[in-house]
Amino acid sequence: MTQSSPATKKTLSLRRAVILAQAIGFLVILLVISLGVYVFIFNSEQTLWQGRQSDFAQTAARLVNDNLRQSAAFLDIINDLDDDEHFSDIVSNIASKYPTIQEVIVLDADANILAISSTDTPVLSNLFTIQQSNWFLSAKAGDSYLGNLQFSAQNKPYIILARPFERTGGAIAIRLDMEILNEVVRGIRFGDTGNAYLADSDGQILAHNDFSIVERNTSIAGRLELEQALNQEGINFSAYFNFLGQEVIGSSLKIEGTTWFVFTEVEQEEAYATSGNALVFLGGGLILLFVMVILFTIGFLQRLVFSRIEKLQTAANQVTAGDLSVQVPIKRMDEIGLLTSAFNTMTTALNKNNEDLRHARDEAIDAKEIAQENNRLKSEFLSTMSHELRTPLNAIEGFTGIMLGGMGIELDMKARGMVERISTNSKRLVDLVNDFLDLSRIESGRMDLVDVPFSPSDLVEKWRRQLSVLADQKDLLFTVTVDPSLPARLLGDDDALSKIGQNLLGNAFKFTEQGRVTLDLKRDGDNWQIIVSDTGIGIPSHAHDYIFDEFRQVDGSSTRKYGGTGLGLAIVQKLVRLMGGTIRLESELGEGSTFIVTLPLKSAETQTAGVLTL
Repeated sequence: MTQSSPATKKTLSLRRAVILAQAIGFLVILLVISLGVYVFIFNSEQTLWQGRQSDFAQTAARLVNDNLRQSAAFLDIINDLDDDEHFSDIVSNIASKYPTIQEVIVLDADANILAISSTDTPVLSNLFTIQQSNWFLSAKAGDSYLGNLQFSAQNKPYIILARPFERTGGAIAIRLDMEILNEVVRGIRFGDTGNAYLADSDGQILAHNDFSIVERNTSIAGRLELEQALNQEGINFSAYFNFLGQEVIGSSLKIEGTTWFVFTEVEQEEAYATSGNALVFLGGGLILLFVMVILFTIGFLQRLVFSRIEKLQTAANQVTAGDLSVQVPIKRMDEIGLLTSAFNTMTTALNKNNEDLRHARDEAIDAKEIAQENNRLKSEFLSTMSHELRTPLNAIEGFTGIMLGGMGIELDMKARGMVERISTNSKRLVDLVNDFLDLSRIESGRMDLVDVPFSPSDLVEKWRRQLSVLADQKDLLFTVTVDPSLPARLLGDDDALSKIGQNLLGNAFKFTEQGRVTLDLKRDGDNWQIIVSDTGIGIPSHAHDYIFDEFRQVDGSSTRKYGGTGLGLAIVQKLVRLMGGTIRLESELGEGSTFIVTLPLKSAETQTAGVLTL
């Protein structure tokens, strides 16, 4: 029997691998094609339904709007009539030309009837008192009135429209027959389940192909379809459960000049019928094909790959257990044979590498313990320092306050000056302690920021009042500007913002001997900026990399001219990052500095939507 050479066996293995890869690639291609076909069918089906719903919604809106415009035209005609002794007859004659108008009434400013006409039992003239009716009061005040859906004694739906009667300062009102609008809506049917209905902005259904729904005074207030209609421009399409509990694809369209909306809906089962069938067909075929490929792959891999990999896995478990001398016999020099050879080579080198890793691990553990201990000592130091410093500082503040307040002691001018300097420096020490505590809370994750509404103008005015004394002491020009395009109210943590603004302004005044300091609040797209600029000593370019580090200043010597701990800018940067913002420095030595803080714009303003009435 002729034995195959290692090269031949390797070639056979490669061929089998190629066949397997081709089978899997074919399956992937079929899957992509099937998904593409399904997506095409789904999108085409939805586009078709949306087009039909859009056409029917626009048709219904146009028909309803035509009826309302005819009523508006009738009111215009009556308003333009001259004062004539046959005025009442003329009104009745004109009203008879409009089948949708069941009743018309014309009143003067004192609610005296100038003309009246009705095709059935009058409603407008039989109110308890015309002078107290909403439509008369609105028209008399010079406003148009579009009422809610009501029902007559004969259970016929109607709405009341009214306008001012300009000649007398009174009102013109009509009772509009809503059964005609029900006929309009009833005629809109598409597919097996598609229909339409009419609702106002309060959610009351005005017209429906099922009149019993209108009779029950059904409301969709608070339903998803109404909420989406009120918050969208043009035609809005979405999937939701309608007021009947049906899962539908719906569209909504506002009728121009009114607070009414046309809704068209089709049940999702019908809307997704074609794509659903396509999904079942394609999915079933892919599952069958996938099962066949899996069975073929399992048999192929079991013979060629899995049994040999199990041997490698057993050897790897031995290595994991600590036996680094294990070697796996090589029976065939194919890909797995090459892998086995590499595995054997690897185990030889593992012993040396294991020693190196153990040494590196020990060093890492030592470094971690040192870092943890440093953090612990730092936290303990800050906590102890703050407690120990606050107690005497509070005592100093209390006693100096008593002395300066003249409570039980009289100070001459020289002594008062000394006490005031004690009070000023104790306050400065309190601020330093607070800086340490702020830094500690931020680094430990205990700094909680709360978004509350605030006025940018009020915030910068507070900073100006608090810090203008620093400008006065150095005779510096201090200007503050607020971008008018900023919302009047923003959301943010005003305490954290004050720390940012006061630290930046405090530094600007500290390092500026002459010239000016400016504070600008600007809008930058979806962000807003706090910009502090000065004409001070500036910051050299090499210091830009570490100016925001803790306890770092440009002049870090013990004989430096300007005081401070070097924590202010570090706290500013950390607070800005907590707010999701950035801080940028622009400065050159001797040319002044500009700090630009950019934060996300969160508007706290509330907007109220106006109601259009006919």
